[in-house]
Amino acid sequence: MKIKLFSLIIALFVAILIVYLIKPIRDRRRSGPIASIPVREVDLGEANGAETLRGSFIIKNKGSSLLTYKLAKSCGCTELSPMEGSIARGASRDISIGIHLGVDGVDKNVTIKVDSNDPINPSQFLHVHARRPYPFDCEPLSIDFGSISRADKPSIRTIHLSIRKNNAGFIVVKSFPNRFKLKQKIGKNGVEEIVIESTPDYEDDYLLDHLVLEDVKNHTSMKIPISAHIVDQISAAPHYLNPTSITSNPDVLEGR
Repeated sequence: MKIKLFSLIIALFVAILIVYLIKPIRDRRRSGPIASIPVREVDLGEANGAETLRGSFIIKNKGSSLLTYKLAKSCGCTELSPMEGSIARGASRDISIGIHLGVDGVDKNVTIKVDSNDPINPSQFLHVHARRPYPFDCEPLSIDFGSISRADKPSIRTIHLSIRKNNAGFIVVKSFPNRFKLKQKIGKNGVEEIVIESTPDYEDDYLLDHLVLEDVKNHTSMKIPISAHIVDQISAAPHYLNPTSITSNPDVLEGR
């Protein structure tokens, strides 16, 4: 009985000690500034050409004294305003964001660091996303002809294009250094097709080239890698011999 009573007293003492140690931290937390960022992910959407996408996020001061802050960004393409300042207790501040996108086919993922005099969370982070897709969808994004025989007929591959934006201009296709015959046509469902025909009279054993698709109206382009293995002749010999094809005719077996 005495042991149980002693254990109960020890447990009570430890609980009181924990509360005594935690209470000053809580009191200090309540009496100081508290930086709160309600939204940690900001999506600015898609750009239509070379433009700056804009948005904002909020910093709140949930503490009982003045909050000071300073911002830092991971990319020079990002505008932030105001970069630093102070927020009274119970107040909030809207921070303007701008991300410039100058090249098609690029996604921007920017990290913003918020340093403040919050004693518990002096540094906090949020992430901002922005995209500038190509004005057209292309399938596939690369072409591999595989093995091409110099003595064989030309191989043909097809690229399918669909316009994503109403303001997209005419698509111009270029081949460097003109190692392919190219033909553009409208295929099924109005999807534009680029038919690529190889010309297998190459000197090299391997071909690494590319096509360039250009949107002349929006001054943007996309490269389509092309590869091929050039051989003198593609062997048609089987990889194995089927045992069932071996004859059991004794005349054949004896060479007669």
